[in-house]
Amino acid sequence: CADLAPRLPPLRRAGELLGGLSAQAARATGLPAGLPVAVGTLDLAAMIVGMGMDRPGQTMMIMGTTAVVNILTARPPPARPAPLAATVLHPTADVAIRVLAPSTGAAAFDWFASLHPASLGGVPPDEVARRINALVEQVPVGANGVSFLPYLNGARAPFVAAVIRAMFHGMSSASTKADLGRAVMEGAALSLRHCCVEEGGLPDAPVQLTGGGSRNPVWDQIIADVIGQSVIVSEGSDQGLWGAACIGAAAAGAGEPVALARARRERSRRFDPDPARARLYDRLFDRYAALSRGLRAMQRELDSIGSDAPGGKDAR
Repeated sequence: CADLAPRLPPLRRAGELLGGLSAQAARATGLPAGLPVAVGTLDLAAMIVGMGMDRPGQTMMIMGTTAVVNILTARPPPARPAPLAATVLHPTADVAIRVLAPSTGAAAFDWFASLHPASLGGVPPDEVARRINALVEQVPVGANGVSFLPYLNGARAPFVAAVIRAMFHGMSSASTKADLGRAVMEGAALSLRHCCVEEGGLPDAPVQLTGGGSRNPVWDQIIADVIGQSVIVSEGSDQGLWGAACIGAAAAGAGEPVALARARRERSRRFDPDPARARLYDRLFDRYAALSRGLRAMQRELDSIGSDAPGGKDAR
């Protein structure tokens, strides 16, 4: 690779001035010639800038269609036999961002709602959430013994298994739709904890949470209880755009991007973990992890057979 180094542009931080808009580009865009152009960054990294995060130990989670756990660290990435996480350099600070992205996040919630079109579907998303929350709040922690492994589209964190699939465990003839709904929300939250545990441990400071699923206060509280740490949810949802704007402003000489981002006044909600529920989730996580290990072992045995069940769809 050393012979390729001279062929590559020098590494530069986001927020540095890359140049000015050319006359040709100005005519094509309608923007003024010479407009400062900043060194850019990854959308996720811009979101972290927009949240004002640049210190080791900070954690940001996204409960979007897929889920993402982002952990800022000064340590080099751990040596692992499998690609459990991506490592992204922070756009402006001397820290790395460890990125673990389970394949299923809020998509599990949407999938569950779609199974019940008469009672949950066919209405605006806010109403769907309200109806599911009304069910979930009737059910105690642990969903009356029902667990859900949220591998609807395989797994890519904290382990990689493209063909593995989701599973309910612990259902009986007494299990209800409400039990399953709570299990789905708990399973997605437990997958976030699973990522943290495999990466080195649970966060020891409040976690920033964003994504469509973060608009659900019942789910926010479940996540706080599951990870045993306070969860902060901004009422805004444009942290990536704000981070990019701060990076652009820095290139124009307005200041340092993260400092600019922190100057923004945002309203937020804080969800503190309940100690009693958190202790219950400690035990439930052990159950979740055991089920996950068991499912992976079963998948390896199924792989040795060489095909899915007759009449089933090939998961590969």
